[in-house]
Amino acid sequence: MGWANIDLGKYDNPEDDISESGGLSAFNLAEFNPYAEVSFGAGKATLTGGVIGYIYPNDLTDDSNGGYNSDINTWEVYGKVGLDAPLAPELSIYYDVDKVQGAYIEGAVSHSVALGESRTLDLGGAVGLNVGQGVDSDESFNFADDGLTHVDLSAGLPWTAGIFSITPVLHFQINADDITKFHSPSSDGSDVKLWGGVSFGWSNAVEEEAEVEVEAEVEE
Repeated sequence: MGWANIDLGKYDNPEDDISESGGLSAFNLAEFNPYAEVSFGAGKATLTGGVIGYIYPNDLTDDSNGGYNSDINTWEVYGKVGLDAPLAPELSIYYDVDKVQGAYIEGAVSHSVALGESRTLDLGGAVGLNVGQGVDSDESFNFADDGLTHVDLSAGLPWTAGIFSITPVLHFQINADDITKFHSPSSDGSDVKLWGGVSFGWSNAVEEEAEVEVEAEVEE
């Protein structure tokens, strides 16, 4: 299994654009995240363990607008515990075993509000904590300092049509770490961000599901 990120545009303006693929071209595969995990139930809890890779396939040049290449590739192991309880609390811990050698911890809650007979409004909240994935560890760093990274509040509206599903989601993010505040090379950062995305999914006759996500960010 895996996820992939694609730069939809050619983000090659060094003053305004951020590009994982270095702004080399539009529709460029910027990152691939293969993963494998196993889950099992234990009473009202669901326990999950897995491994995930962060693979950056682009060969960057002197003309690149930043971006990541294979020098940044790294791997994490992770564990999650979710509870069958009000607000569906979940705690996740990711530990980088390769380049960064640090942990990221996230706590999350979610709740669905019925909108008529067939629609729901999915509300969520998450808090991130950095424990060792800072700048000093490696150029693959994810955060500037140990401690609180951000608080994310989200609202999504799932729609289904046969085997297909589409879920637009809006996020309001409160930033605590200098890296999560970053949103433009020409900006000193922002304490809050407003951004949105749309996920598309489908399932086949044996109930396997695939999903692709496209995100568009609007920052305040």
